[in-house]
Amino acid sequence: MLKDTPDAWLSRRIELIDTPGRSLSGWRLLMMMLEHEVHRRSQIDTYAGLQGWPVPDIFGRSAESINALQDAQRAKHAAHPHPS
Repeated sequence: MLKDTPDAWLSRRIELIDTPGRSLSGWRLLMMMLEHEVHRRSQIDTYAGLQGWPVPDIFGRSAESINALQDAQRAKHAAHPHPS
C-alpha cells in the first residue's frame, strides 16, 4: 500500500491541528495511526474476552494456553523441588 509513496511524503513535516507551531513527520503520523489501531483492537478483544466471546490469538498464545503452561511448570517443580 505504501510502496509507491514518495520518500518526501514520509519525511515532510505536518503541522498539528490542535497545537499550532508544532509538527510531526509523515512517517510518525503513520506510526501513530498504526499504534491507535492496535490499541483499539486490543480494547475490543479485552471486552470481548470478558464477555466470553472468542478472541483471536494474536501471537499464538492465549491466556488459557499460558495458564496451562504455568500449571504444568508448577506441577513439574512441585514434583522435583530444587535442592537448596
